[in-house]
Amino acid sequence: MKKLIKAQSNKKVSRPNNRESGFTLVEVLISMAIFSVGILGLMTSIGTVMDYQKDANDMTQATLLTKEKIEELKAVAANENTLVGGTYGFNYFVGEYTDITIPGSTPPKKFFKEDGNSRYVNNGNGEVFDKFTRKTTLSIPPGTGGDFTDANQQFIRFVRVDVVTSWTDSRGHPKDVSLSVVMNRRKIFQQ
Repeated sequence: MKKLIKAQSNKKVSRPNNRESGFTLVEVLISMAIFSVGILGLMTSIGTVMDYQKDANDMTQATLLTKEKIEELKAVAANENTLVGGTYGFNYFVGEYTDITIPGSTPPKKFFKEDGNSRYVNNGNGEVFDKFTRKTTLSIPPGTGGDFTDANQQFIRFVRVDVVTSWTDSRGHPKDVSLSVVMNRRKIFQQ
């Protein structure tokens, strides 16, 4: 038995080598927690970026709708009848044309509704495009004198057009885009 004990005592006990590498369980858990927080933050920012992208798309659509209406009214004022389906001219804005309908619209809609010194396209109800509402107002610029009465129509040289396109964004906030232009009465001389 002495030999057995002596044989066992001759064996050297192995100690861990300081050169061995690896991660402890605590290190792995801490790194997973940090990684999880980073991924969660990234996912939150992706949602925010998508909201801003939707807002930018809506702003672009609203700007295009607003500009489209201004260009349409410029074509009417310039009497470019091929663009708007009829012959109108500048007098169309300043005259009493409240019963004329917009060509090609279904159903036909009245063009103007008056309210003091302003006129509203589509009877002031606005035109609805999916989630956008576009309102157009025609008025005589301050300082130019006059109003839309029959006696004053021939003296009106300028009409201010204000177009406002409004909508509600994805977070429920009201937004709008407004553009204005002053159109003048053009006289074209033919020889």
